[in-house]
Amino acid sequence: MAALGGGIINANRFNHDMTTATTLAQDKMEDIQRVGYANAANETMATMSSPFSDYKREVTVTADSPATDMKTVSVKIYWGGASKEDPKVELETILAK
Repeated sequence: MAALGGGIINANRFNHDMTTATTLAQDKMEDIQRVGYANAANETMATMSSPFSDYKREVTVTADSPATDMKTVSVKIYWGGASKEDPKVELETILAK
């Protein structure tokens, strides 16, 4: 029973972290879409401000992808010591001129 209880607690924590990370990624993606094609910019991985200081965010903007006058935007959210090679949540969209 103790192992089952511990597993449930860990699963609940993971679900909370995943939901928070997804919401943070969606919020950033909405900001990028609001500023538009011309102002979409890269952000290096950085710790987010309180109360989300357990999370890190990185934004990658790739010009002329998948075609000319388009940009692929990727928002990645990391937490729990995740490394750059191991994003926990990643959202992508395409912006057009």
